[in-house]
Amino acid sequence: MATQKDIRESQKKLATFFKARRLAEGFKRSTLAELAGVSSSSLRRFELKGECSLKLLLKVAAELNILDDIMSIVKNDEFDEVDLLQRGYR
Repeated sequence: MATQKDIRESQKKLATFFKARRLAEGFKRSTLAELAGVSSSSLRRFELKGECSLKLLLKVAAELNILDDIMSIVKNDEFDEVDLLQRGYR
């Protein structure tokens, strides 16, 4: 089971990865924020603290052309919505 420390470390790794990807693509933070439709301050908070909404993360991932990579973790058809409902999960 993941500890709070594990979660904080994961947040930091994700934030570092996204910032490195932004820089590698040659985007200023403000430019990427505008393209993704998020505020610069929210993107800054994500890059510095790893804190963001899921929506922000997905919007930024889309602009950095890594959304498919992220979504690959849930493309497993083993647990589709209908299956989960039939199992009693809501």
